[in-house]
Amino acid sequence: MNPRQRSHSRGPLCRCLFFERLDARLMLAASDVSRVPFWDGKTTDPAGPLVNRMGGPVVARAGGATVSHETGVVHAGRGAFRITTNGTLPAHSFDFFGLALTGFGPSSEYADTRDLTGFEGVEFWVRNETGKPFNLVFEIKDYRDSLDHRARFTSAVSATAAWTPIPMPLVLDAAHGWQVFGSPDLARTKLFALVIETGTQAIDGSFYIDDMTLVEKGGPLNPATADGNALVDRVIWRGFRGLWGSRDVNTGLIPNNSAQADVMALNSTAALIAMLPTAVQQGELAAMDADAYVGTVVDTLNTVWNNVEATGNGGFVPPRYVDRVTLAPTNLQEESSVDAALLFLPLYAYWASPSTPAALQAKIESLLDRFDFAAFSSPDGWAMAYRYADAAFTTGTYDGYSTEVYVISLAAHLAPNQGVDITAHWNSADLRVLDYLVDPAESHLVHASPEFRPPFSQWLFSLLVDVRGRGADTYPNADLASNPYWNAVKYQR
Repeated sequence: MNPRQRSHSRGPLCRCLFFERLDARLMLAASDVSRVPFWDGKTTDPAGPLVNRMGGPVVARAGGATVSHETGVVHAGRGAFRITTNGTLPAHSFDFFGLALTGFGPSSEYADTRDLTGFEGVEFWVRNETGKPFNLVFEIKDYRDSLDHRARFTSAVSATAAWTPIPMPLVLDAAHGWQVFGSPDLARTKLFALVIETGTQAIDGSFYIDDMTLVEKGGPLNPATADGNALVDRVIWRGFRGLWGSRDVNTGLIPNNSAQADVMALNSTAALIAMLPTAVQQGELAAMDADAYVGTVVDTLNTVWNNVEATGNGGFVPPRYVDRVTLAPTNLQEESSVDAALLFLPLYAYWASPSTPAALQAKIESLLDRFDFAAFSSPDGWAMAYRYADAAFTTGTYDGYSTEVYVISLAAHLAPNQGVDITAHWNSADLRVLDYLVDPAESHLVHASPEFRPPFSQWLFSLLVDVRGRGADTYPNADLASNPYWNAVKYQR
């Protein structure tokens, strides 16, 4: 059957696979995979060493305690955090600072949240060098950032200058040590606040925090002894919950990255849509919730598309990045052929599934009809993008051993309107060479220029189609023969 001839059976034409690239060195460095680093002084984020692993900054009160990165006094590793009072903090008073769970946008409308329901606890270590005891209150706030909806866990910090663990269960009730106000929603957590409360004695000086971790549900998992499938399973579903928990509840779109709450991206949104069918099958998500989410995304994309078309500039595919609130194109103001293809393919698979309700299928089909991949077709291959500022397509095209070419070609072949036959540009990537990183026996195909060898591009096609048994791609000559999936495996090794 021609892939573009739809049938009533709606049988899926591509199999969605999930290949999780586990770095063995990092995994073996920890004795328990379930302990997920959150704020530990060991990040190398461009935004600075205070940023936590979810992308959020420290939020400090003007004139209050200061938070600084510390390398001389640590519980473990190469970094910790020093909290210093601003002068003397009097008896029976308090000070605080916060840890945002995601990056901030220009206003409160741009707030992003995290789903913490997959974790059973929070732990960190404290070292008090003020010489006086005090209480340290760990406070959780949800998307409302309100005193009316929060939970507080109080721990007594002794005057002893020694590293002391503070464990807290993420079961927000009095029986587990929490003082709860209203109904804080762990599925939409926005902020951790740490409140310094003095008792009968004033304090002055510094204390340290290190190795703040989130403890995952499912029990400990030692990477040195655990079954490999169990490790992959744990990491894959952690990734899914991270994406699902960071979706914008109004639009369904996913932020470009953890630190950019204001920029929503096609590729991250596509990644979540691709995982939904398996998540439903494995019981991670209810089918009705997955269907409702896809419907929301489709509605949002139609709105974005309509707004772009109204300008008379572009509208071939949805813009690559949009503003969280206005939905206007932002960041790189362009329409990307590969990002559009990454979105098209999981939407097509969702449409093709027999379990997708008819009304949702019709809605998805209407959106798929709008994709115009033919506009990106050039004599040299697939144009990378349409730029709004230039009102033109880029002169450069995808080349080299870059599986963007295959992803775009497959999406364009399946597109019902303005489609392009899969053979048109399948072999347009000819700047390929054999190379290796360590072992000559693991030679793999890469772009001829070392500047264009991103490991993610090796996996793109294999994320969407199972090509393991489909033989080698011998273009442009047999000396460069390699199967795309096994080429990516060699690169990873």
